[in-house]
Amino acid sequence: MVSVPGEGRRIYAPVVDVAVGPFATERQYEARYAELLERTRVFVEHLIEKHNQNVEETEQTSFESITYFNESARCLLCIEIEESGGRKHCLGDLVNASALGGIGLLILRSDKVVRTFVRQRRYLRYLADVGKNTFKTTNALVLTEDQFDECLLRATQDRREQLLQTIGSLGEHLVRMPVRVDHHPDNILDIGIGNGWLEQVAHTVDENSARGRPAERFRQFFRN
Repeated sequence: MVSVPGEGRRIYAPVVDVAVGPFATERQYEARYAELLERTRVFVEHLIEKHNQNVEETEQTSFESITYFNESARCLLCIEIEESGGRKHCLGDLVNASALGGIGLLILRSDKVVRTFVRQRRYLRYLADVGKNTFKTTNALVLTEDQFDECLLRATQDRREQLLQTIGSLGEHLVRMPVRVDHHPDNILDIGIGNGWLEQVAHTVDENSARGRPAERFRQFFRN
């Protein structure tokens, strides 16, 4: 779990499964988040495509709708992984993922939980439609575990194909040059998984955790 601290000890501090930075603990990152989402647009659009398959037409969203939806987010992606939680627990996951992340990802391991989250999103939208006090979850995407895996696979394949095309087009001009790693902090995606913060996903995930499998695949995706 990853704890997201508030501004004081008496403020509720949500605990989420996976958080992808940069993390807005000292300052806001509106422009940086938008830039990172644009740079990973193909992957994000894969996620949106799968989400739209799971919800009704009125609940469907688009890349343009979510890019600037939560400009005061605490992290780029806030991910909750759920298998059999109760409805109240699921509602908390939905609110936390949407409130804390530029994009909230709900990765679900059973059809029953998928239906729970879809109904809850629909209910919150209904409250808005009839003028009731509610919470907007436009940036919260609902995916099954298999759909999430497929998105990671497609994005990895796309990235490898782009790299091969680039190498192919430039190969005849390549010469031996020293390799340098750019350590500028704005070029780093920080990922919090389990009880620790991971910079460029350099550490391991607890393989014994019941919730570790999707997080591990997510970690591996960014390592590739």
